[in-house]
Amino acid sequence: MTERIEELEADPPRAQRVARRIRTNSVLAISAMLLSAISAAAVIWQVKVAADQRAASVWPYIQTVPGRTSSPPFFVIGMVNAGVGPALIRYFAVRIDGKPVRSWREFLAAISEDEAVRRAPFHEGIINGSGWVMAPQVPVTAFSTETPEAVNALAPPAWNRIQISFCYCSIFNDCWLSDWDVVKRDDPTPVRACPTEGKFGVKWSELDAAPAVPRQ
Repeated sequence: MTERIEELEADPPRAQRVARRIRTNSVLAISAMLLSAISAAAVIWQVKVAADQRAASVWPYIQTVPGRTSSPPFFVIGMVNAGVGPALIRYFAVRIDGKPVRSWREFLAAISEDEAVRRAPFHEGIINGSGWVMAPQVPVTAFSTETPEAVNALAPPAWNRIQISFCYCSIFNDCWLSDWDVVKRDDPTPVRACPTEGKFGVKWSELDAAPAVPRQ
C-alpha cells in the first residue's frame, strides 16, 4: 500500500487520473442509489394510486332522507346508496330524544302518547340492524306509515327529535359511520371498525358499549 502511494506521488498526472476515476465511480454509485430509491418510490406510489382507484371504483355512500305528504297522508324514512359500489350495513340504530328504541313500534310510542299513533300500522323495511347489503342507486324504505295520526305526529318539527345512526362498509372492508338528524348532517366518518354488530333494537346497551374505532 505504501509503495502504491509512493508511485502515485512520483507521477502526479497518474495520481490525478486515479483521483478522477475514484470520483467518477463515486458519482456513478451515488447516482445508481438515487435512481433505485426513485424507482422504489415510484412503484410504491403507483401501488397506492392503484389501491385508491380500486377503492373509489366500489365506494358506497349512504344517505338517509325523510319524506312526508299530508294529502294523501304518508311519512317515510328512506335510504339510498348514492355511491358506485354495494354497502354492507353492519350497524343501524334509531334514537328519539337521544334515547335508543328497540323497534319501529317503540319509535312510534316514543314520538307520541296518542294511542292512535302508538298503534298505527306501518311498513318496516329494516328489521335486522346489521348484515344486509344495499346495492348502489337502489332506494330502500326503512320505515313508512299512512296513518293520518302518525303522519301528523311526524311533521317536520318532530324531525329534530329523530336520530338515525348507521355504519357500513365496502367490499374491501373500508367502513364509515354516519349520523342523520336535521340539525347535524355531517359527511360519514371513516372508521376502522363498526360498532358491535346486532339486530335492530336488540341489546342496545351492549352495542353502545362497543363504539366505532376511528380510522388512522
